[in-house]
Amino acid sequence: MARSLVPCLIAAAALLTACGGDSTDTPLDDETAGSTSVQPDDPLGNGQSDLDPVAAVGGRIAFEVGDIGNTDIFVMDADGGNLTNITNEAGADYDPAWSPDGSQLAFASDRNADDNIYVMDADGGNATNITNHGGADMAPSWSPNGSRIAFMRAENVENDIYLMDADGGNLGNVTNHFENDTGPVWSPDGERIAFQRQRPGNQDTYVMDSDGGNLANLTNHPEWDGDAAWSPDGERIVFTTRREGNSDIYVMNADGRDQTNISDHPGGDFLPAWSPDGTHIAFTSDRDGNHEIYVMDADGGHQTNITNSPERDAHPTWSR
Repeated sequence: MARSLVPCLIAAAALLTACGGDSTDTPLDDETAGSTSVQPDDPLGNGQSDLDPVAAVGGRIAFEVGDIGNTDIFVMDADGGNLTNITNEAGADYDPAWSPDGSQLAFASDRNADDNIYVMDADGGNATNITNHGGADMAPSWSPNGSRIAFMRAENVENDIYLMDADGGNLGNVTNHFENDTGPVWSPDGERIAFQRQRPGNQDTYVMDSDGGNLANLTNHPEWDGDAAWSPDGERIVFTTRREGNSDIYVMNADGRDQTNISDHPGGDFLPAWSPDGTHIAFTSDRDGNHEIYVMDADGGHQTNITNSPERDAHPTWSR
């Protein structure tokens, strides 16, 4: 496929609807959900830095490239080098997620008509459909020990968080709620899962135990919050919010406190992902008039475009 990107993830998120269940929400109070703003380090005054923020950061970044209906998964070095298309299939391949050891990627694909979860080797080989379901399965996230995968299933206008073994076995619905649940991400200790719950006119970031218990609303804000991702040490969660009138990247403590704007740019910034050492955050931005992958320091400094392409690039995920 020619290298041109649409964030299938965003399109996927727009499809979500609702589910059933009887979990009890534990919202934080307004003081807890308050936020502050931090101005990124930007010596050039143009939203980017003259310094290289990823010179010493290892790992590989996988992301989506392509137009809606024809999206592929690419991988590159953390500085944007060594770009490779590892799916190159007809249809849409999207929502990449690295296995904990970096040897595999889970992803969503409609290559066989329905959207299903696949697992492939890190070089794109041995792609295997592990859900093989007639609904829409997307947004996979590996457990820290690599034995389980959380994902979102949309079926009969309902959307829930499911868990399964890494080979697709032992499938179970862990939210089973009438509202719309999506975007699961596993905590580094494997004990909790953060996700997004849509309510009429709003969406918040929630956390629950990995069995669905002890549900808590972390953001509890009247504006849209989503795209949660845990820091490698489990102490913080980065997320996207629209509370400033556009999409910004915020960081908060894992209990929802100290919510801080770290991208603070008039463009749209979303879909953040931590580096393996927790020092940097990759994200998608349309600040240059096109969706590109950026990297910044964990405090928002040194925001740098690492794809810088006329194509559209989105949904980065960082391997070890």
